[in-house]
Amino acid sequence: MYHLIVRRALLTAAVTAALGLTACGGGGSSSGGDKTPATTGVSGVTLSGTVAKGIVNKGQVVAQELSATKEVLRVVGNAVTGVDGTYTLTLSNSYEGGPVQITISTDENTQMKCDVPTGCGTRTDGLTDSSAPTVIDFGEWYKPAALSMAALIPNSVANAKVSVNVTPFTNMAAVRAKASATLDVAAIANANSEVSNLLGGIDVLNTAPIDITDPAAISDANPTETTYAALASALANTGLVDSNGQPDIAKSIELLANSFAAGTMVADDSGGDDAAQISLQEIVTAAGETLSETGTADMAGVIDGLQSEIDTAVAGDGTIDPQASETAGDTNLAKAKAMMADVRTWGNVISLEVGNKGELFGDEIDLAGNALDALDISGGGVGDAFAQSVDAAFQRVFDGVTSTDLKTYVTDQSYSVDSSTGNISVTDVTDFTAGTITLSGSTVTITGAVIYGHTVNLTISIPQDATTASVFTLGIQSATVVNTGTGTSMTVSGGTVKATLAADYTIDVNAIDLGTAADLPKVTDLTINVDVSLTQSKGVDMTGQNATLASPVTFAGTLNLDLDPVIIKAQNSPVGGLPVDPNQGALPKSFTLTGSISNATNSMNMSLSASVDNTDTFQFVGDFAAVGTGYSAVPDRGELVTWVYSNAGEVLDFSYPGNSIKLARNTTTGAVTITWVIDGVSESNTDTGELGAGYASLGAFVAARPYLFPSTVFVYIDGEGEYVADLSSADLSVDGSVDGLLEYPEFVVEDATNWIDANVGLTFTAQLAGLPEARINITADRTAFKAGTASTTVSYGTRQLAIAGSIASSDLDVVSVSGTVTITNQDNIKLTISDTNVDDNISPTGTLSFNGVDYATVTDSNGLLKVTYTDGTFEIF
Repeated sequence: MYHLIVRRALLTAAVTAALGLTACGGGGSSSGGDKTPATTGVSGVTLSGTVAKGIVNKGQVVAQELSATKEVLRVVGNAVTGVDGTYTLTLSNSYEGGPVQITISTDENTQMKCDVPTGCGTRTDGLTDSSAPTVIDFGEWYKPAALSMAALIPNSVANAKVSVNVTPFTNMAAVRAKASATLDVAAIANANSEVSNLLGGIDVLNTAPIDITDPAAISDANPTETTYAALASALANTGLVDSNGQPDIAKSIELLANSFAAGTMVADDSGGDDAAQISLQEIVTAAGETLSETGTADMAGVIDGLQSEIDTAVAGDGTIDPQASETAGDTNLAKAKAMMADVRTWGNVISLEVGNKGELFGDEIDLAGNALDALDISGGGVGDAFAQSVDAAFQRVFDGVTSTDLKTYVTDQSYSVDSSTGNISVTDVTDFTAGTITLSGSTVTITGAVIYGHTVNLTISIPQDATTASVFTLGIQSATVVNTGTGTSMTVSGGTVKATLAADYTIDVNAIDLGTAADLPKVTDLTINVDVSLTQSKGVDMTGQNATLASPVTFAGTLNLDLDPVIIKAQNSPVGGLPVDPNQGALPKSFTLTGSISNATNSMNMSLSASVDNTDTFQFVGDFAAVGTGYSAVPDRGELVTWVYSNAGEVLDFSYPGNSIKLARNTTTGAVTITWVIDGVSESNTDTGELGAGYASLGAFVAARPYLFPSTVFVYIDGEGEYVADLSSADLSVDGSVDGLLEYPEFVVEDATNWIDANVGLTFTAQLAGLPEARINITADRTAFKAGTASTTVSYGTRQLAIAGSIASSDLDVVSVSGTVTITNQDNIKLTISDTNVDDNISPTGTLSFNGVDYATVTDSNGLLKVTYTDGTFEIF
């Protein structure tokens, strides 16, 4: 039996440590550049963002380069928004590095989502509307009248990826900037900063508003994006409508810009003339109505903050006067925001695709793990079944087992203890439930083997009779392992298993069959090289059940494994603590899996490697404790089952780990209330009083109903095993307790002084949804029993994110875990987040810095990360 310990857990830990603090919402950040415009064409500049006043579909996007006098010098790009309101365009090589205005306009094909809770008036556009053909309801598409919105960025440099979202508020900032005498970097940056600060710190240019009418979009978004979308929706709810009752968006956008033309806004004009101006109170009130319509809370805290500012202003001169931040226009701050955009985007997509079994990246991780599991027979997986079958072939040839019935091939041992005498019995058991095994010449054939729910067929060639050697090679001609329940299958089309022995050995088939053959020398090295295909057609759905994947995923390639046999030292074994067969344990000194992962629509090349650096010194620890060890023998805890009885109070409390039964009797009515807590889940029931009325005490009631309490309690403690407590003679009418005895010790693989020093590396090229093709490299290195480091590098075009993480627990009970993640991009912008988890209380803190200067702080915000920049803007994810 081969115990191969390096499994998918280590790979998962690498992904978790490296990506766990970057799985956040979408959106973007602007990328600043040099303040001096280029004198020649600037190439490779890509703009992207979301257009929203209500999500705009098929909106016409135009990018124009402007002069310092606000004239249009040239058109440098065009695009059309998608159904989610997003656009992407690359500026033409005629762009010379000056201010860029992005304008969205409508044509006859443009549609907009109605984001007014009370609806958007009478439908006149001819669009199909099955719910109410003449009414535009909240969340429905309609064709708006002509409108235009703009956004301004100061400039850009070659190959920059710039996020520019277009909303009524970016339009307000654009109008404000163009009111300056000169349209330069300062004018644009200050205007964008003023409007961002007007909205409580939401970065109007770089925060991507979502479809506020779509529950799924709200669920996936971060709080800042949701609140921004609600504020943008307010412009359709200001009371300006046309003759059909439809929101007059064009007039509202123009009025909003004019209401802030001087850089101030009226705090509250709710009772005034809607056509004269828009106040901040009107926007906040309408945004709150939209959030209420969607059943969404303002987790960003912006609405409450703005209301407080409005109340303060009303008590004063009645105006809101936001100031531009001192760091507005700082190109290094802009680069820091751009880096956070990359972190959010990649973290979000990778996180979603790892979590979604139907997506290629997630299945690639799973299948890489399955490939490791294919060599691990300690977990009952596809590889476990394969390895047990190969082991059966070894037994047939080298151990003298001649039965053709696989159910007779021993694969494990079962231990049991007599509670009265303490005697231990050991029983050989087999995990094969069906199948035959035959030897013909030099070929072993296994047909119809059933083990762990897998069906196995295997043909393997063995060395010839009378061969003498210290190295034997077995040829795997073919093998299939199929589990229809889990949707996992493995096919081996060819390969070899090579065993190196400590001394020469002569194969004598006849002597083996007679049981007189010499003992096999110790196996000192074992290598496996196979051409293998792994397919996963099912994945765990939201209910925890296996569900068929829309697109099954397959790995096809080669697997190479070099194993080092090690001693399994069962220090506390029920069989006396003696080492078992040293050939029963093996660790991979090195392991590589190279090939391609594919589903119906995508494929990628990948390489997975793993190694253990201490196979020569590592020994398995063994069982947790000897059979019969008391639960209370572990320090700092009492006996397994306890109960407290109060005859005067008519209460009985009976409890054991994770479970309890409480009885309380009303002495007047006799009603007995029983409250169960089973595995942490509580349930209560009260009888009518008739059942308990005829008893003098609760004790008498309980004595008549022994079935209310278990006669035997079984408790499994992770890392220890299963304890059993016999309650058949327990007297529940007085206080008492019963200790549990360890009956089935858990095999402990490692401890703090003897742990597997392993590392894993995974490299592949991927085209993830909505992102450029990237080369992704993931590594993990274990540094202590419960500590390690991991890194993920994502390289795409001229950009890169290097994510490095570390994690360590303070003690063996893992009540305190601390970790640090550092993310660095191609510009050496660095995000550092430290996190300490004490009893599930998380407290992340960090900074975003460049050249030793901090441009943002990272803090906890109701369990989410809040990044607060030096210009006063923030984002929460």
